[in-house]
Amino acid sequence: MPVTRNSGNDKPSTVPLKRKRDIADYSGTGSDSEKENDTESALRSEQAKTTKASKATSKSKSLPGAKPKSKSKSDASTTTTSSKDAKKLYTITLKAIDKRIADLDKKINILLDRNPNSDAITTETSARSLLPHIPIVTKLASMDGKLAFNLLLSMADASHTDCDSTIKMCGTCCDDTGDIFGMLDKLLLKQIESMLEMEPVTGAGTLTEVPKRWTEADAPESERRNKRQRKALYKRKVGLENERRLAKRMRRETTDRWAAAALNDLVEERDHLDAYGVGGYLLESIARLEELCK
Repeated sequence: MPVTRNSGNDKPSTVPLKRKRDIADYSGTGSDSEKENDTESALRSEQAKTTKASKATSKSKSLPGAKPKSKSKSDASTTTTSSKDAKKLYTITLKAIDKRIADLDKKINILLDRNPNSDAITTETSARSLLPHIPIVTKLASMDGKLAFNLLLSMADASHTDCDSTIKMCGTCCDDTGDIFGMLDKLLLKQIESMLEMEPVTGAGTLTEVPKRWTEADAPESERRNKRQRKALYKRKVGLENERRLAKRMRRETTDRWAAAALNDLVEERDHLDAYGVGGYLLESIARLEELCK
């Protein structure tokens, strides 16, 4: 049953040794934090390839007898290259986000087995893992507004952990989750206005159905009686949640009803978090999409 979030007054002013050990083991500090640079490294590699190709093209133009391309063909080639670069950046960033989600899911599984009452990983941990990708949104927005819009929605999906797991996963009322939600909210609000310039809001038709959120309550009681069974259920739940997240992403990428799809996904996540006392989830963007979908 949903519970309210921990009060900030209950949070100790000093970090006990046990807590420090949990953080070192599970929170993603240390070597895992280095992995957050994967997106930028991959992007630099792609940029190097593009630069090399550009130099080769310039060299061929300077050869005797080489015919100059017409301006229209040159412009079309530039547009195609820019579109490919935007798609690559979008794909690379999503892979990095998905990998980070998978890493956190593994650590949560270990944490639930060793110390279910630990608060070493909370929904704030998931939110913070997105910070390295926020500058990429701005870069992508200058290349392809629709891809930037869809990337932000995937980031919103990944910005919190599964609060069903334990009470501690909800974090506290004084952590940084709300501030990071606010950062995503401002970026998404800007991209909503950008989408309006590119595509009209379509009200007709229905959205493709995606899987509903699965909880342990959906499993028979006989399968959740002991610790081993509950651990198996968590692994099953992680797999189903990943399928649901990918299904929502595909729907957003392919539907003409971009505003309705985005609103549906954001409201579903907001309601899930509200039930556990985690508020402030992209409120302005939801309000704007509700206006557009009336």
